[in-house]
Amino acid sequence: MSVDPANKDVFLDLLRDGFGDSVLLGETIPESCFSDWTGHAACRPLALVRPTSSEEVSRLLRLCHEHRRAVVPQGGNDWLSGRGSAQCR
Repeated sequence: MSVDPANKDVFLDLLRDGFGDSVLLGETIPESCFSDWTGHAACRPLALVRPTSSEEVSRLLRLCHEHRRAVVPQGGNDWLSGRGSAQCR
């Protein structure tokens, strides 16, 4: 099922339904997740999901693809400067 990417409420409801407490939204997203260690182009992401298994990663990526949502994986904020930041739109 493909949904208009402008309808973020449907997408966020599906995230919460599918991943429960692993989903952080709004003010609950830590500022450290707004950018990589460089601080370049910092912005609050629409959601932060912390999957607990490879199966959850797969389901999450499938859901994001179906709803045309960009995914920015973030790890340990290492030497890959500029690669762990979402683009603000």
